[in-house]
Parts: sequence; C-alpha cells; structure tokens
Amino acid sequence: MALSYLRTPTIERLPVLMEWLRTGELRIPPFQREIVWDGEQRLSLCDTIRRGLPIGSLMVWRTNLEIDVRGFHGPFELKKLEPSPGTTRQYLLDGLQRMTTLFAALGPALWTREGQVVPWRDTEGVPSAPDETPWAIGFDVAREDGDFVLFDTPQANDTILPLEVMLDDEAYDRWRATDKLDRAQKNRARAVRTAFVDYLIPVAPLATDSLEAVTLTFKRINTGGTKMGAFDMNRALSWRDDFDLRQTLEDKVNPRLEPLGWVELSQDDTLKVIATAYGLEPVEISSETLAQKIVAESAKMDIVADSLVWAIGVLDDLGFKGPATLPYSYLLVFAARAWQDNKGALDSGRRAKLVTWLAEAAMTERLGAKPPHMIRAAWNELTRHIGLSADKSPKSPVVGKVRASGQTNFGWARPVITAAVLGLQQPRRGDNTIMDDAGRRLGEVGKVWFPQLVSAPEARKVDTKLRTTAANHVVCDPHELEALRVRLRQADCPKEILESHAISKDAHAFLLEGKLKAFFVARFATIVGLENKWLQSHNSDLRIELSPVQQGPS
Repeated sequence: MALSYLRTPTIERLPVLMEWLRTGELRIPPFQREIVWDGEQRLSLCDTIRRGLPIGSLMVWRTNLEIDVRGFHGPFELKKLEPSPGTTRQYLLDGLQRMTTLFAALGPALWTREGQVVPWRDTEGVPSAPDETPWAIGFDVAREDGDFVLFDTPQANDTILPLEVMLDDEAYDRWRATDKLDRAQKNRARAVRTAFVDYLIPVAPLATDSLEAVTLTFKRINTGGTKMGAFDMNRALSWRDDFDLRQTLEDKVNPRLEPLGWVELSQDDTLKVIATAYGLEPVEISSETLAQKIVAESAKMDIVADSLVWAIGVLDDLGFKGPATLPYSYLLVFAARAWQDNKGALDSGRRAKLVTWLAEAAMTERLGAKPPHMIRAAWNELTRHIGLSADKSPKSPVVGKVRASGQTNFGWARPVITAAVLGLQQPRRGDNTIMDDAGRRLGEVGKVWFPQLVSAPEARKVDTKLRTTAANHVVCDPHELEALRVRLRQADCPKEILESHAISKDAHAFLLEGKLKAFFVARFATIVGLENKWLQSHNSDLRIELSPVQQGPS
C-alpha cells in the first residue's frame, strides 16, 4: 500500500479559521512567499464568498516539529503562540493569499467583540497592502447588486458595510441602526453578512514530520495560480530550521549591495548568480538540485556576495549604476560568473576584455529573451574572448548590427542603455549645478528620472517616431524638471547645461525657434554620437546607425 501523508479533510466555518490565525493555532511557515495579490484580486475573492461559490480548499501541515514562524504580513501585529510540549502544530501550506485577504478585512472584529484594542501594525493608522491599496474592504449596500470596495477608513453612517464589523454583533448592530439605510439596503447587508459568517471552507491536512515531503508538496501546489518565482521555490526547498535563503541574503548579501545602490536587484536575478556559484547553469535551473547544493554548502553565500560586488563594479564602469539601468540580467550574471570561475583573480587585461564584451552584448541585444542554448553559447563566446576557456579555436564573436535607440520604454534594453549613457554626462540643473549621483538615482528608480523634455501636449505636433525617443528625454530629478525646461528655453542658457543634456548649439537654436522636429533630429544625432563614444571608450569597434527618420530632414 502506498504511503500517504494526507488525512481526512474537515470543513471549517470561515470565522473559525480567522480565530485560528489570531490565536496562532494556524501559523505561517517561514518559507511562504510574500503577499502578491492586488486590490482587484482581494475584492474578487469577497464577491465569490458573497455568491456562495467555492474559493478552494486550504492545505495545512500538521506536525510535531517546532519551527520559527514568519510574521503575519497583514495589518496586525500578532503575538507568537507558545504551544504546549507534545502538541501538534498547524502551518498553512496553501491559501496564504486568500487567508491574508480575509483576515485583514474581517480581523478587527475578533478583538473588538471582546473589548480589546485592535493590534494595528502601524500605531498611527492602518497600513496599506503591498500594492499600496487599503487592506480594509467594505460592501456598498446602496447598489442594487451590491459591490465590494477598498477604503482607508469607514465613513460614519454611510452605506458602506465594513467587513471589519461583520464578526462583531454589537458593532454590526450599531452600523445597521443608522437612519440612512432603507429596508432593501439593510436586507442586502444582512445577506452578505450571513454569507461570510456561514461560509464553509474545506481544510486538507498533510500529517508528517518529513521536511522533504512538505517542501515537495509546497512546490507542487504552487505551480498554478499566481506564479511562484524561482527564488521562492528554492527558498522553500532549501529551508531548514537553521537556514533560510531569504534571511541569508538579507544578512550576508544585501548589506554589501545597499551602499552600491543595488539592493533592489530582483531575487530571481540573484538566484542565477547563486546557481553559478554552485557550479550550475543560470538557465533552466533545477530547483531540487540547487536546493540540495545550498543545503550541503550554505557557506558559499559569501562567494555570491563577493562576486556580485565585483560584477557591480564592472557594470558601474559601463554606466549601469543600478538594477533599473541593467539592460539584461545576464550582464550581471556573466560578470559574476567570470569572477567565480577565475576564483576572483581576473587581471586587468581580462577585465578590460570583459567590459568590451559586455558593452557589445548590451548594444547588440544578444542576451535578451533568448532560448537557453543561445545563452549558453553566449557564455562560451565570452570565455573564449577573455581567455577563460580551454577552447582556443578562432571563432569570431557574434556582434551584429547596432540600431539607434527607439521609443523610451524601460521594458526594453536599448533605451535603458541610452539613459545610462546620458546619466554619465553629469547632467546639470537649471541653476547650472551638477545633479550629484544622477546616474545612480537613475539606476535606482528608472524611468522616473528620465522624463520628457518637451511636454506631451507640445510634442504631439511632431512625428511619434521622433518625439517618443530619447531625443525628447533628459536625465533629471522630476522635481527639478520644470526649472530645467524654463532655463533651456532661454537664449543665454549656459553652454555647460546644454552639453550636459546632449543639446548642441544648433539644436538649442531650433528649440528657441519652436522648431521641435529639427530640435529632436539634431539632439538625436548628438545622443548617438555620445553612444558611439561610449562604445569606443570601451574598446569596441561597433557603431550605431541612424534611421532615415532620425536623420531628418530637419
């Protein structure tokens, strides 16, 4: 007979599950991912319950093991339950997004009905959800079909029934007693409250003390729904009482990245560097294999930190001074991998060749959305180029043609490179002072620091292929943009300001005359010239070509 960890499911009322979360009878294990649902998803869940439709079952892990629990990532500061020795613990494996949504909305009643103060996490007010929407949910009884809404604070005597009063009889009665509600509205309120109070949810228990069985189950149940990132999966599979991948990054890696402006590097990109540190390919990473290696040699996380810091230094030389101006994550991964494979001993000559290769790879888009075999081929080409490979066969690098930057969509690599190059020009404010660390701010926040130079209403007169390019964007603090716009429209604008924003004497004359098309064409040529100088400064023979539209006529 096959071994089974499952036990007979039970059916629990929604209020009972809410109480389990409050008291700690149902706990959140440390390998659970963050809350990722947005406001619309949370409202949709409430509407599903109101209609009496199933929201799916919960899966809980029942075990005698005592493990650290993560804090509840909702608006409440919960006390940690200290279970009696020998008692069975329950950890939520599947249903975190749903339970967090409902507990955040319904939870206050669990304290107010007992005359207790709600333990808000933020003492100055109710904190927002991760997507910056309110946690609180209400039901608008003024609409014939009803409607769920998000709100910061309930308005007294209005037609919004706050879900936070529905499990507190006295609070609900006070709300329902308002004179502003007619009979139909009160009936709608009673119906929706009954739907929530009587709602039933199946709970499927997984009874085992085997961490391997639990983490494998966690992986399998997270293959649907809101997609689980590779980092979250590896964190779950490598988790042990004495090791948490996320906590290790926060303790060993992030403190070294923060001073460099790279602390916002995505966890999945960091995972690729972790994979290379353990001798694995950064594409098509096997979560099980990597997790096993991490558990066996957790000390290698120091190598991850060292290689990331070194790689960031290489990218800084190129002008990529933060995650927001990293054209492709594999630029960082390949640089870190080169350091790892050479045990941190790359000489200046190889480092210079690496910089050249990375600059050309960025410009020719060789590391974009490519299949794994092409990423591997690119790595093999890099190792030959800088002399790390034993393969000495003379193979020409795949360089290809370089095109001028198109529309400034920061989801594409090419305009990100242009912004980074402009950030290297020491852009100035309208008062002719240099914007300190403009490139780094651009690398931290991205397109916010790359606003339009000519406002949209005025620029609409010009062909889209020109006005939406880098020719109509500057690296600038958005709060200082208007002052810069005014200064650039003045005839006596200092040469230093113009040159720091890639505006030639001719382009400035066109701007003063209101000839925007000619201005964009002239400035585009200057920007391309700066990009070509950037390539040349990194020992590249590549050159960027202007399209006919970008060439004029002016």
